Amino acid sequence: MDVVIIQLGTNDFKARFALSAIDIGKALEELILVIKAFYHGQTQPKIIILSPPKVYEVGSYKNIYKI
Repeated sequence: MDVVIIQLGTNDFKARFALSAIDIGKALEELILVIKAFYHGQTQPKIIILSPPKVYEVGSYKNIYKI
């Protein structure tokens, strides 16, 4: 059995990208649909989604991430 692991990164939460949780969720959904299309007609893989660790805004990184 195939397993696909998607680890969400903290880059999506960088303020300069101005992405909402909905935007990030839609992009994740699109990625999952691409994976399923790749396996069309075959046994679908298990898809595991890992969330990023909690971001602690300290030092020079304080203004990079939005809450």
